[in-house]
Amino acid sequence: ISGSGTHFVISVSSDVPADKVYFDFETVEASFDENYIFIDDSSPRRIEFTTSSDLASEILRRELKVRSLYDIGRN
Repeated sequence: ISGSGTHFVISVSSDVPADKVYFDFETVEASFDENYIFIDDSSPRRIEFTTSSDLASEILRRELKVRSLYDIGRN
């Protein structure tokens, strides 16, 4: 996660193709430019998002949850 204030970017990649990857936070209110995306193993994806208040990227890293279609039946 990079950025500051209320505007951030997530750079995400995968060793294998991953379908319906989505991002969420435990307690942070955020709006993602893209969510439920396909990630292949060729290059990282950059997803921009905004938060409802100024936050440090360290807090966001701790709170970020990344899940995929694969994870649905596992929790």
